[in-house]
Amino acid sequence: MIFLFTSAVIISVSCKPQQAAVSSGDEKNGSLQITVSGIEGYNFSEYKAALHSAFHPSRTESWEHKNQSEIFPLPPGLWTAEIEAKDENAHTARGGFTNILIEEGELKTITVSLKIDDEEPGDGEEPGDGEEPGDNPILALSATAASGSAYSVIQNAGFDYESPDQAGGGHEGEPHIMQQYDSVLQKNVFAFVTHRGVDRNATGDWTRQRVEIKIDHRTNSHGRFFCGLGGADEGRSFIHRWKFKLPSDFAVSNQFTHIHQIKNEGGNDASQPVVVLTARAVNSNDKRLQLTYNAPSPGSNVQWVNSPNSLNDYLGQWVQCEERIIYSSDSSKAFYSLKITRISDNQILMNFTAPSGIYTWRNGNTHGRPKFGVYRLIFTGSSPGNNIEPDSSNAVNGLKDETVLFADFEIERVE
Repeated sequence: MIFLFTSAVIISVSCKPQQAAVSSGDEKNGSLQITVSGIEGYNFSEYKAALHSAFHPSRTESWEHKNQSEIFPLPPGLWTAEIEAKDENAHTARGGFTNILIEEGELKTITVSLKIDDEEPGDGEEPGDGEEPGDNPILALSATAASGSAYSVIQNAGFDYESPDQAGGGHEGEPHIMQQYDSVLQKNVFAFVTHRGVDRNATGDWTRQRVEIKIDHRTNSHGRFFCGLGGADEGRSFIHRWKFKLPSDFAVSNQFTHIHQIKNEGGNDASQPVVVLTARAVNSNDKRLQLTYNAPSPGSNVQWVNSPNSLNDYLGQWVQCEERIIYSSDSSKAFYSLKITRISDNQILMNFTAPSGIYTWRNGNTHGRPKFGVYRLIFTGSSPGNNIEPDSSNAVNGLKDETVLFADFEIERVE
């Protein structure tokens, strides 16, 4: 699990080659130098750090020191940390960082700003209350093998899938979500595969292709990690975390290629996602990643994020996503945010919080949940009917077979 710290403020990150890599067994280390920025007016004298490996959750490093700066030899991989400082009067400040990629023989440096605790011990909430990591139930899904179909792994974890090899999808017998090893993350990941000339939607509609996973709302065997019960869950808050990697030659069109949706079912607005992340080409030189909000009918769509050329920043790169949503039909209570960070250099590519006045739960909704994967239009115009191929003149140009990688899904239900 990747720990995220809302109080973390990364001041600076840099890297340089080490003079000599430190060897730990057969594995050469890199190094991470952490420098702590204290709070004005507080004389901190004790510092602690707990470093967690994203690749190997059981691997942790700890640090107790009097200084504000320390160098840690670390095995290559993705690391997160929580920093704590105390002064002689028992005041405590905390901070942290997330997604620092340590590479063999490299020294990276990071400066972290600490934030003083709002509550003194015993004056308010007990330690661990609120949204600190580990306090809330989490539904997690990660690949378990370096090859083979992922369907049983997905369903055993409490998720479900939609793909062209399901009945009516036109490509039966060919799994479209596979498992494979990824050399960058150094772990097994999911590969979502679409075939331009063969696949169609599982409903039999030839105009679009869908390879997606979603929360299985039909069972509560893993606990309920979606907004459901016909609205009885309204007001529930969730945090979604996942990674994805678009191929370096990923092809998009001027139509939609969705790679993530918040989708509510039931009611008049069930045909449209509440929020959707879309890769789109405005022209041959302008590819964008768009974040769009679909207002309740008869409202219109609002493009929240529509940055020119932003898609180029994602191609061939792993990114980490964190999405927060409060489902509510009361616009003063509904909430949505999305943060996307490029893992290789910790560059924040998108950091968006929706303005007030949104509606994340609509009249008639029965349940709401996230969907992850590829859903794209391959023929324009109206569908001629299920299992009927549209006229070739309506084919969307420029699309091809694609393999998009995903990893480490987490659905956190905020209690």
